[in-house]
Order: sequence, then C-alpha cells, then structure tokens
Amino acid sequence: METTSDALSQLKFIAQIRPGAKIHVAGRRLEDPSWLTSLSRWLLWPDRRDNAYDFLATTFTRSFEILNNYLDTGTVAKQTQARQILRDLRLALNGVRSLKRTYSSDALFCCKLDTLREEVEARIQEIETERDLTPAEVSDSGSSDNNSPRYTLSRHVSQNESESDQD
Repeated sequence: METTSDALSQLKFIAQIRPGAKIHVAGRRLEDPSWLTSLSRWLLWPDRRDNAYDFLATTFTRSFEILNNYLDTGTVAKQTQARQILRDLRLALNGVRSLKRTYSSDALFCCKLDTLREEVEARIQEIETERDLTPAEVSDSGSSDNNSPRYTLSRHVSQNESESDQD
C-alpha cells in the first residue's frame, strides 16, 4: 500500500521530468535518451508509454485525494501542506508538458497527455474557486522558484461583518 508520503514524493518526481527524459516506472527513475536506454527498455526492462500514463494519472488522482483530505482538516499544518500540494500539482504539469515533447511523434499519446493536463488544471481551478484559495505573489525571500505560486486563503467580508466592524 502506498503511503501519503510516497504519493506526494511521486508528484514531486513528475515535476522533475525534462524534455527527452523517459520514466522508468518500476524503478521510479528518469532515463536520458540514448541507444542504450532504448535497448534496455525494449529488451531488459520493458516499459511502455501506457505504464507512464497510468503512473501519472494514478499519482494525480491520489494527490487530489490527499489535497481534499487536508483541506477538510482544520489544522494549520494540514492547510499549509495543502497549499504545498497545490503548488506541486502545478509544477508536475510542467513534467507532463516535457513528456509531451519527448513523445511528440506519437499523436495519440500526446492527446492523452493533453487531456490529463486539462483535467488536472480544471480540478485545480475548481478547488481554488470552491475553497477560496488564490495564488499569491511569490516573494523573493528565499524562493528561487519563480514559476510556482504560493497560496493564501482569501476571505471575503460580508456586509453584516463590515457593518458590525463600524459599531
């Protein structure tokens, strides 16, 4: 049985995929393009694109389950972790884009990756809207990753609250 930590580590792993790299699903490692990689994937350790897709889809599904669980838990620690998962989901989409470039000659596989990416983006948007989460500006304090948003909870003040503040 996969632990929460394993699932979230796999999400971070997906974010590390670069164009040209292939996923060795069983070994959970990235392989650079070479004739040796092609030979080993064909003869020794058969690994197919469908395995990579299933790995991606399963990891995203599990990550959303964990995210929703953390958002439903009222603790500050879980809320902080939930914001990190949202950030990691966005970063992992870059890995999906990289795989699309790796397999650009396989139109059907690229369409599957596009569909997966669009589904993940839609779910992120849905969660941000329903939970009133908005990406905040990334500060320059210690963060070298300018492409990944940080999340804050937005709070809309109702008219009743603003009237009681005036009393």
